[in-house]
Amino acid sequence: KAPAFEQRYIRAAYRQAVRQSFATCWHRSSGEPSDYVWEEFGANHDGIAIRTSPQRMAKALRPIAALGAAHLGVIRYIDHARDLIGSQNILQSQFVIRSEYQREEEARLLLHTYGPFGSKLVRLTGPKGFLVRIRKTKTIPQRHEFVGGYGRGTAIVLAIEPKEFIEEIVLGC
Repeated sequence: KAPAFEQRYIRAAYRQAVRQSFATCWHRSSGEPSDYVWEEFGANHDGIAIRTSPQRMAKALRPIAALGAAHLGVIRYIDHARDLIGSQNILQSQFVIRSEYQREEEARLLLHTYGPFGSKLVRLTGPKGFLVRIRKTKTIPQRHEFVGGYGRGTAIVLAIEPKEFIEEIVLGC
């Protein structure tokens, strides 16, 4: 719905946000996972579900949360052809998904290196080494990107205390 010149800017901003963000999604329910969740994400009842809470996540991730680089929020499901995400804050786009996925009832933990947060994260390490690197090229300004995991851009491995993070492990059928 934005003018063409804004659309180009928005698309470029979203592409950069992808390189500077990692997200982990969690089903948010107070009861047992539904059959739908077990089928889609739990190996058809042959997996496990880790139950945690926003408070436990914040406590386990306090080294990153204290730096302002972690955000926890509920996913908003929209029809992208009809509904607006909002342009006040680029982080809003990271918590919006197509309405066809609303049965997933997700909450998302977003880690990002936007603005001053990247330089605060550069020296932070996890079990697989440094979490963030500084990327410089001739065509883009310096930016910080996540790298601390299994191959560039595939996973971020954080050092967390399981007893702080896990409330319960639920076994499938």
